[in-house]
Amino acid sequence: MSLLKICLFLGLFATGMFPGCAGNVPTRSAADGKPAAPVQVEGNLSGGTLVLKLTINGPATSVELVAAGLGGVKHAGGSFQQNLGNVLSTSSFSRTLQYEAAEQEGSITVQVRGLFNGHMMSKVQDFVIPGTSFFNSKSSAPLQRGAEGEPLVILPAD
Repeated sequence: MSLLKICLFLGLFATGMFPGCAGNVPTRSAADGKPAAPVQVEGNLSGGTLVLKLTINGPATSVELVAAGLGGVKHAGGSFQQNLGNVLSTSSFSRTLQYEAAEQEGSITVQVRGLFNGHMMSKVQDFVIPGTSFFNSKSSAPLQRGAEGEPLVILPAD
């Protein structure tokens, strides 16, 4: 094989123009450069409840939702795993998780995994759960919520 043919082959392969390679490469997240499933995970915390909104972009098979508490946070029903099945096009799902906060800050980790374009991929999202000691503090400052429902304490500026 001549040097010209080798260079042409490598150039086509690198640009994805080689037959059989185009369209089968998993997309990468611009933020961290790692492959990620084409899924959006949003959550809203409210008094022991995490309401999840999942948006799956495109076809996928064997999609599962898995949630686990970390740092002492516990899912009220034990471990949480739910099969969402096959998704033919862009679809949205809502799920509600009940949890018990720990004394110190913890989190709930949500993973959506499945086969996207023939590749096993997942998306992982963490939701910080304030500890119960945060809410039982002796501070006289009023407790307010931020735009995303996170607790904010406004302290006086003396």
